Amino acid sequence: MRKRVSEIVAVALLCACLALAGTMTLAVAGLLDDGPTAQAQEAGGEGQQGGADGEGADSNGEGEAAEDDGVEGQDDVYVLCDGGGSVQSVPAGSTQTVTCEVSNDTGYNISLSVTTTGGVRSLGASLGRRRPDRTYRATVRVRVDSAGSFTLHAEDHQDSDEDTVRFTVTSPTPTTPAPVDEEPAFGDSVDDQAWTRNSRISTLTLPAATGGDAPLTYSLSPSLPSGVTRSGHSVSGTPTVTKSRTQYTWTVTDNNGDKARLTFYVTVALEPPTITISGGRSVREGRDAVFTLRANPAPRSAITVNVRVTERGSFISGSKPTSVRFSARAASKRLAISTVNDDVYESNGSIAVQVRSGTGYTVGSTSSASITVTSEDPIPTVAPTPTPDEAPSFGTSTISDKTWKQNTRIPSFTLPRATGGDGTLRYSLSPALPAGVGRSGRSVSGTPSGTMARTKYTWKVTDSDRTNPDSATLTFYITVNADLAPTFGTATTISDKSWTHNKAITSFRLPQATGGDGALTYSLSRALPAGVSRSGRSVSGTPSALLAS
Repeated sequence: MRKRVSEIVAVALLCACLALAGTMTLAVAGLLDDGPTAQAQEAGGEGQQGGADGEGADSNGEGEAAEDDGVEGQDDVYVLCDGGGSVQSVPAGSTQTVTCEVSNDTGYNISLSVTTTGGVRSLGASLGRRRPDRTYRATVRVRVDSAGSFTLHAEDHQDSDEDTVRFTVTSPTPTTPAPVDEEPAFGDSVDDQAWTRNSRISTLTLPAATGGDAPLTYSLSPSLPSGVTRSGHSVSGTPTVTKSRTQYTWTVTDNNGDKARLTFYVTVALEPPTITISGGRSVREGRDAVFTLRANPAPRSAITVNVRVTERGSFISGSKPTSVRFSARAASKRLAISTVNDDVYESNGSIAVQVRSGTGYTVGSTSSASITVTSEDPIPTVAPTPTPDEAPSFGTSTISDKTWKQNTRIPSFTLPRATGGDGTLRYSLSPALPAGVGRSGRSVSGTPSGTMARTKYTWKVTDSDRTNPDSATLTFYITVNADLAPTFGTATTISDKSWTHNKAITSFRLPQATGGDGALTYSLSRALPAGVSRSGRSVSGTPSALLAS
């Protein structure tokens, strides 16, 4: 190795001299540019052996021999690595690839080995093809986790050389991890939809996707049937057209253009026909009563419409129909109901048909119709039945006798009502009521202004039979008494009283009145002296205060 260093120094001096003379500049420069002059390096400890890739050293450091057809007997082997003899600063955890030039001027095979120290780990070394100037390009790959070095050693059986590259590490620059491109996905499916034209659909909620890179946008294709719209994830409306089974695609697209799709089918069928009915003109018995049933729209296939037939009278011939069959695409159907022409007189009647609910159609608003059937039979002559002569009656009703008082309002009362009789009933009361008392219909009220002895009254009802009016009567009595005033009779005065202060008086009774109406009440106009009191008509006590006459 020392011999090789001295030779390199001599060559360098020679090249410098030649450079001054203007010759061999490129050759010398090329040699020196391949890297610094090889120097003896301390290993710094036992390192790990790096395996060689391709034609380089294997994991044991024993490289594959590189043959050289040079002149035997020369013993020049040297190694020059980029960065050899200096310290390289690299990021921790990085992988470094170093190029070294290996020269062999001998005719012997070269083997390579890599040793490492510290936090440097060999990832292998490889020896390239020989160049015309009898050199090889060796490549060494190492991972640098912390400070350390690697040494590339080359030798043949006569000579050897090596070069060492040292590393220090810098803290890696924090990097933001690249965002994960997450694709959107649907977790739910959409059921196929079967809709009916002109019928409002149940609102369909299309599912939301999960995942993906926000924002997510949604689309539905192709266009929905006329009358149906989408707002966000909701589909609603009333289809106004029919549509054959059509595939729809519900697509979600994220911010990176990733997509997910759901497919489902939509069918819009023709709505079931609505059945209405109308009746024809009135008919005479013996002719058909004709009804017309209409289907809107016309059914695509045959349907059977249920009906209920009723009649007023007895005209229908045979059994009553219970259904009407529409053929495919028939918009109307005629229903004829036969009637019987008999010789029995009967009143005019009618036949009615009502559309009932069923399968494959709906019942319209005009669901029933009626046709009048007139009878052609002569009206039979019937002798009139005499009407019995019915007399009015008060039944069990009575009127109680009345006793009233002059100038006092009477309790009003109602005279009884009669039943039966012919036509309108007329009432009368006789004789005339006392002055101040009157009758309005069957009600009696008022205030008698005079007296009246006990008098009989007759309450009479008469019917409207023109030939022989019938009547009924009730009787009762009315008395009006005079309004009598009470009197003390001959006891027109009460003797004066003279009492002594604080001495008991002689008890006495005040006079009693007679006459008057009902119970009599008494009063003394001035309060008695203190100590003297009245109980009813009796006066007694001891006056405790003086009282002037």
